[in-house]
Amino acid sequence: MRRAAVRVLVGGVALAAVAACSGGSSSGGKPPSAAATGDQTVIVATPRTDASTDQLEAAATVLSKRFAGLGVKASIDTGLSPGGTSTLKVSVTPQDVAAAKFLITEQGLLEVRRVLDARSKPAQRCRNNSKAFPASEMSSGDAVLCDPADGLILLLAPAALDQGDIASASASETAIATATAGSGWQVTFKLTASGATSWRTLTEAAYAATGSADAGFGSCHPPRGCNAFAFVIDGATVEVASSPSTGGIPGDLAGIFGFQEPVAKRLVATVNSGPLPVALTVNG
Repeated sequence: MRRAAVRVLVGGVALAAVAACSGGSSSGGKPPSAAATGDQTVIVATPRTDASTDQLEAAATVLSKRFAGLGVKASIDTGLSPGGTSTLKVSVTPQDVAAAKFLITEQGLLEVRRVLDARSKPAQRCRNNSKAFPASEMSSGDAVLCDPADGLILLLAPAALDQGDIASASASETAIATATAGSGWQVTFKLTASGATSWRTLTEAAYAATGSADAGFGSCHPPRGCNAFAFVIDGATVEVASSPSTGGIPGDLAGIFGFQEPVAKRLVATVNSGPLPVALTVNG
């Protein structure tokens, strides 16, 4: 089973090597068609639940930040459909339709969770199934998430950090060598005061699980867990990372390397825009 590599402090920033993995959006399903007008395609989205005008305007602001962060040129209008339903109309170029739909349907609720157990599972059989682990290992607040890209099913502890613990994020290419081609991107998180405390506690507990840079996959179990944690957006695993080779990392900067470029930029855009105040559905 794959083991995540680990690095320690570099330039005052705590670096943890990401175990290469890229999850998908939790929205799932085949995206509906969008209407083309000239050289622009108009995507119509509606709230999944009742939403106020203020919430819709706030959602438009969040999406504008996401689009800008990922280089997607778009214009957004809010209004009502002929039937009186609140709508967002997003105009993009045809080549940006797929990316725009993904960003619209991702609410962007970010969590960082300790990995308590990780087991091999063929991608075609990987399901978010709590029966994958003995009932004796499960505790209140734990989550079971599938990571088909890595062929792992993960038992995760309750969230140690969430979006409120991270003030901002940035992505940059790094010269640090990684085992996976194309995974030479680093994400640096600027933590709030409470986030810095939680990050130190998280990395201390993760490192204590094995006492080394070894993630311990294949041999780690609750309550001690693994020397690893997962970034989760909307209930779907985005990346699995190992803790640095020292525990209890202090400071308000957390740098994690080993990302693929698209995943790094997606994570940064999600953090910097904040979550959507209301979940959206793209209409055909």
